[in-house]
Amino acid sequence: MKKTVFIGLDGATFAVLDRMMEEGVMPFLKEFSANGSRAELHSTSNPLTPPAWISLVTGKGPGDHGIFDFLRPEEKGGGIVMKLNDSKDIKSETVWSIASRQGKRIASLNFYGMSPAQPVSGYLVSGFIPWKHLKRATYPQEFYETMKSLDGVDIKSLGFHLEQEKKCFQGGKMDHAESLAWIRSHIDRERNWFKILSHIMQNAPCDLTAVVFDGVDKLQHLFWPYIFGELACSTVVTPEQKEIRELCLDYYRAIDRYISEAVAMAGPGARVFIASDHGFGTTEEIFYLNKWLHDHGVLEWSEPNNIAEPGKLTEGRISSHTGVIDFNKTLAYCWTPSSNGIYIRRSIDGGPGVKPEEYEGFREGIRKGLLEYVDPGTGRRPVKSVLTREEAFPGRYSHLAPDLTVLMDDGGMVSILNSDKTLKKRDEPAGCHRLEGVFIAGGEGIKKGFSADAFSIEDVAPCLLYSLGLPVPEDMQGRVPSAVFEDDYLRTCPIRVEGRTLGADCSRDEALDSADSSAVMSQLRMLGYIE
Repeated sequence: MKKTVFIGLDGATFAVLDRMMEEGVMPFLKEFSANGSRAELHSTSNPLTPPAWISLVTGKGPGDHGIFDFLRPEEKGGGIVMKLNDSKDIKSETVWSIASRQGKRIASLNFYGMSPAQPVSGYLVSGFIPWKHLKRATYPQEFYETMKSLDGVDIKSLGFHLEQEKKCFQGGKMDHAESLAWIRSHIDRERNWFKILSHIMQNAPCDLTAVVFDGVDKLQHLFWPYIFGELACSTVVTPEQKEIRELCLDYYRAIDRYISEAVAMAGPGARVFIASDHGFGTTEEIFYLNKWLHDHGVLEWSEPNNIAEPGKLTEGRISSHTGVIDFNKTLAYCWTPSSNGIYIRRSIDGGPGVKPEEYEGFREGIRKGLLEYVDPGTGRRPVKSVLTREEAFPGRYSHLAPDLTVLMDDGGMVSILNSDKTLKKRDEPAGCHRLEGVFIAGGEGIKKGFSADAFSIEDVAPCLLYSLGLPVPEDMQGRVPSAVFEDDYLRTCPIRVEGRTLGADCSRDEALDSADSSAVMSQLRMLGYIE
């Protein structure tokens, strides 16, 4: 069976990639796309990194793998505390495990949520963690020493460092020098991940080799106007703005080189798949969801007259929220901007919360009220839809999801802070997640010059298993996107659907210490996922 390579581009959208290809920034990707197949890849109902990447590697929706956000709320001492999700919270088997137990060697690099690292046949190094926890996030652990010994690899750059992030981001804004340093740090970070990818492909080749380049998402969050907005098109920009714009383009040029070299190392006949966890687009508004809940009598602030500013909460208040919301008097609340979700407190044994017999009516009242909200300034309704947990995240673990998921008309994330107004215009347009991600495929058995209808992100794991010559488990929601494969290949190698995934080990492991939890929180706040 030929080698299979998967390259993840976190947050990639054809709106940006097509422009980069046409302007000559990504010439290899343009050629690869023209000689292969492409399609939009639809993300999870709330297009967010954790549920989306975990859906991609499990072939199941969040309701069946149990990950809905970076954080999960837990009741403690009458209040609510934040807990960071990790690999022990994933309640479904991953493609890494499925392939490993069927005799395939895999390499998984920089995927969200894979720490602490679980055993595989090959190599696994998790992404989105503090660098000093990288050894804990690596399997086998001796591969950590191998990575450290590679020429030119800076092991610290593979994770993130709290002090480095703080230097680059103070009070929500970066000056010109800090902006340049931050972009360069992500160019360098991707270079380090590529060096590790190259080492594996050249010295310990695997049947399935996969890597995520996540700077795409980070640059688009912080520099969207330079990548897609007015500063990407206008000729009336300052020299400093041009410098930032050009450095952003250098990042995409580097990614194009890495894709080109990975395809070359994979060799003739290999199949290469490129996909993102979600897309990206422009958002111009901020909807203060907790203020709306407060105005409708179901949320109480602990400091009613405290109008907070984004980026101004301390790590301690972020981690507990007790400094913002009075949970003793609150029936419904939004936990994080990234979730766009409302949790309803249910009464247990007569305690505080909504009584079981009143839950459906209470939830429907909030849903209907949000849909009917009218912006007093424009007369339009900014809330596009409000999904119940059963609609947004059907499955065995639907009960862990937010009771309601709010999707805004302009695709933005809500704010959890207090405000003098429910809806405000942003100071400047920003980049935010969209449902429509990317899927590109090339190599043996893939149609050439073909554009397919949109696929689901849950289809990627079955696609990778099929490419490896393995059956697709019956309990995966995703299905092989057969439209991108040549008819002759499908006849020669028919799709098999048989067996089931194994249960995941959901036992808890030692959590990150408070300093490292703060590092993760700082990174999430920087990107706008928490406030």
